[in-house]
Amino acid sequence: LRLSGPLRVVTGGLFAAFQRHLGRLMAYGSIAETGFSLLALSLDSRLGVPILFLMIPARALGLAVWSLSLTVIKEHAPSLRFGMSRGMLRVAPFAGTGIILATLSVGTFPLLAGFPARLALWEELARASLPSALWMGVGIIGLLTSAFRSLAVISMAEEYTSWEPRESFVQMLMLGLGVIGLFLLGLFPQLMQFFLSNLPAMFEHLGQ
Repeated sequence: LRLSGPLRVVTGGLFAAFQRHLGRLMAYGSIAETGFSLLALSLDSRLGVPILFLMIPARALGLAVWSLSLTVIKEHAPSLRFGMSRGMLRVAPFAGTGIILATLSVGTFPLLAGFPARLALWEELARASLPSALWMGVGIIGLLTSAFRSLAVISMAEEYTSWEPRESFVQMLMLGLGVIGLFLLGLFPQLMQFFLSNLPAMFEHLGQ
């Protein structure tokens, strides 16, 4: 687990950093997410298992927002390739925002859902295995790079191009709620503590 986790995080992060397809970015983000989970399992079960379960809501919500945003973008863009997705923020602002925030959440950006659990993981990993913590940092840098590259692409439009949102009310509502959820879980991770407090006890032998 200790070897597989950093490898998946670094692979997902670095491949995402150089990717030029919005859909494949989500795939590499999922690989990195799996790596974070394996890193949590590589820790002492008393520390790693609670961190693992703290990651679950953030991961589920982030992937849900990400996949819905990609679906909306695909409806209005010829392709999800960077060259075909330029300026989509002006056509689908909620979906564009959802993609960027979901990517940043996976990349451990402060204030977003993925940050609290990843920070706890990083701190514990640095105590247990400094090389693994450093490799985790490399993967995070790659994921953040992919987020800012995506932002540059979808916000890039011809001069004087007007804003013409084409998303439906339901799409805007669902994406809006998802984005709010990403911030709530990032700012108040204790919101899920009540629901997750008994889960680690059910898997007390996980990671041993």
